Amino acid sequence: YFFILLFASAIVTSEVSTAIWKNPSVAKVIQFPYRLFALWCFAGPWWIAKLAHTKKSLSLLFLSLSFVFLFIVVSLPYQKAETVVKPEEFFTTNESTTTTANEFMPKWINTIPTQHAPLRFEFSKGNATITERRVRTDKIDITVFAQEESVLQVNTIYYPGWGAMLDNKPITISYDNPMGVMRVVIPAGNHQLYMAFRETKKRFLADIVSCIFIVLFIILYIVPQSVKKTNALFIQKKRHV
Repeated sequence: YFFILLFASAIVTSEVSTAIWKNPSVAKVIQFPYRLFALWCFAGPWWIAKLAHTKKSLSLLFLSLSFVFLFIVVSLPYQKAETVVKPEEFFTTNESTTTTANEFMPKWINTIPTQHAPLRFEFSKGNATITERRVRTDKIDITVFAQEESVLQVNTIYYPGWGAMLDNKPITISYDNPMGVMRVVIPAGNHQLYMAFRETKKRFLADIVSCIFIVLFIILYIVPQSVKKTNALFIQKKRHV
């Protein structure tokens, strides 16, 4: 049984099983082929123990060597990694995901994006120009010159944690649009817009609680264990003396 698990996991993670992974139903459940290598954590040790227990079984030894040889052969095409260069923001969009696409979409999105927005900034209302000072996935620092009151659309989906300041004054971010992207109102004139993604109060509180429990774990478990081992070594040395 365990050998069958080993053999099956090796086959379905190789190029031979390409037809299987083209089935959306299979991909949706398992997501990534290499997850099946987790079966080796259970089946591998059992098979090694079986071989050690039955040393004189030439059939099991031959079967194991054949399996290792087969695994090496099917793995050869993947020994050389292909270089993939993508912009930073690519890896936070649906484009970079496989079966997990749309799983992290906020509930306020009505229209699921099907492709990456061609422009990071555009104006849904008014007439204005933008000069980028510093633009990253989590920070936006731009200068906006609006000939009239305009609405700047940042083609990034809003998540709790985003905040915006216009000329060093907090402003409201609107995301009540079908795609859930961020929009801010820019009055006429020359303005400095700064937007950043930071921790929310709930996430910050969760971080503090996590740090507290890590410190407690070190104080209540790691330190006593270390002291216990030190005392045991001291007593052992004292007895030898």
